[in-house]
Amino acid sequence: MKNSKPEKKIYRANPSDAPAAQQSAFRPFDANPESDNNDENPIGILCSEIVSAVGALTGSPTKTTALITGHISGILAIFSETRDEAQKMREKIKKLKNTLQKKTEELASLRRRHYGENSEKSPADEDDTDLELALIKAGNDDPVPEKPRGKRSLRKSAAVETIRQDHYPDSQICCTCGCKQKFIRAWDSTETQVIPEHIVLIEHVYYQGVCGKQACKESAPNGKRTDRHIMKRRKLGLGTVIGFAAQKYYEHSTITRAGRRIRNGGVGHADSTLNRSLIHVSAALEPIRAAMLDDIKSGEVIHADETPIRVQRQGRAKNKGKGKCDRFYMYAFLRDERKWNPNANPIVVFQARPSRSGETIQELLSGTSIRYLHIDGYAGYNFLFRNERGNDAMSPVRCWAHARLKFEEVSGSPTARQVVKLIKGMYAVEKAAAYLTFEQRETMRQERSLPIICEIEDLLRRSEAAVEGKVKSAINYALNAMDDLARFIFDGRLEIDNNPVERCIRGIVLTRKNSLFAGSFESAETWAIYFTLIETAKLNGVDPRAYLQWAANEIEHNKGNVDYAMLMPWHFPVGRDGV
Repeated sequence: MKNSKPEKKIYRANPSDAPAAQQSAFRPFDANPESDNNDENPIGILCSEIVSAVGALTGSPTKTTALITGHISGILAIFSETRDEAQKMREKIKKLKNTLQKKTEELASLRRRHYGENSEKSPADEDDTDLELALIKAGNDDPVPEKPRGKRSLRKSAAVETIRQDHYPDSQICCTCGCKQKFIRAWDSTETQVIPEHIVLIEHVYYQGVCGKQACKESAPNGKRTDRHIMKRRKLGLGTVIGFAAQKYYEHSTITRAGRRIRNGGVGHADSTLNRSLIHVSAALEPIRAAMLDDIKSGEVIHADETPIRVQRQGRAKNKGKGKCDRFYMYAFLRDERKWNPNANPIVVFQARPSRSGETIQELLSGTSIRYLHIDGYAGYNFLFRNERGNDAMSPVRCWAHARLKFEEVSGSPTARQVVKLIKGMYAVEKAAAYLTFEQRETMRQERSLPIICEIEDLLRRSEAAVEGKVKSAINYALNAMDDLARFIFDGRLEIDNNPVERCIRGIVLTRKNSLFAGSFESAETWAIYFTLIETAKLNGVDPRAYLQWAANEIEHNKGNVDYAMLMPWHFPVGRDGV
């Protein structure tokens, strides 16, 4: 006859069913905090079986049974304390992980803001596979073409001097018969050499003559007058000052370094002389900026943005207050219609002002034909959009890149990730719509991008009540600006973001970082003039240094009597070689 196993009795659910000796020491226990079912706890099951086995022993002394039960209860109590402590540690680790994720996202956001991106593309845009999926979703089944790979040939302008050097063998006589060898092939290699700055002092001597005869003593002397116009009575040549301007505002060097180089070359010009010369030449170039500003104001679609610069205090106020510099703002206004008008010539104009107020912005944009203004959401522009302005009221076009950045900063949220993915689909549509007519762009956007915007708005409204913190702030930002964000859908002349003008501001940021501050308000205006000409030249694919030299020479040769509208970068005779 087989021995039958005793029936398992687990007394945790109802300890009153246990023997009296066990009830005094046994306590319910759950070793697995994640489990709601205590019967699935292996530690509790094992201890219950031990207690049941001890209680089922016949003839076992009550004292021994109580002692064993008490020890088991002690084990359970110790394990319970350990379990509670482990649970607290798990919760602490979970909180630390959440904090670490938030700090990592904040650090990534700060790095993007401080160092900037190589372009305005989102980090998510780097995935070519996702981009192809977005294009397919947008209605374009063609895969993204791969970029050509391989070694790129050397690009050089026709203006670069090429010196040919032929290299023949040391001996051209056949070692066998003594005849002169014939060359069967040749190969070439290119070596680039840069000649350092060569400083020359040009001494101008002007003579005055008179007739030596007594009868001619009343005749006026005949003298040679200077041909110099811009740099008259100045120590530096016009080409030298243009070179310094290109080094500072295009190559983002400093006047201090330029002064050091020419002093090392043996000519001791002070840095203040160089700065005054830059300001003097910029005054001669100012009419070109004025002509560009007139062109900007005649457009209907403009991009606007501003960035701060430090300007040194002047006179007695220099040592008053906190620090020695005041905050000024460099305003940028861009007109770029190349995405829908192939014959358009882009222009960007910079202007320096000591304030960021709405009155300043109104003064800068008064008397214009602007109907749509691309902005980043700064409230100082709001006065331009008020109804009481009547026919002069503009319509704001908000930037999807700024809205996307809000959600990228909280990428840990599923809602934020979904919004970023949807915005990426709209950018895929914009890539397909580039360089079409504005009617075709408008049609494509309404067919493909409008449903995406509706999906984004629906997702944000459904998620608004269920989130908090930065995610809620990002959602509120997008919902409050949704009408202005969607305006580009209904006009093919508008763009999806304000990135075109922000790219033009990068040069100012680099020069501001290296130069620390502008020496005066006059210097700040000098920055604005040079950056206007340089950045406009870059937009039109013209070498900024060569363009500045050409424009200054035209003014010099014509003594300032020139049509400044003909000195725009697209009239530069060398052509567009690329920058």
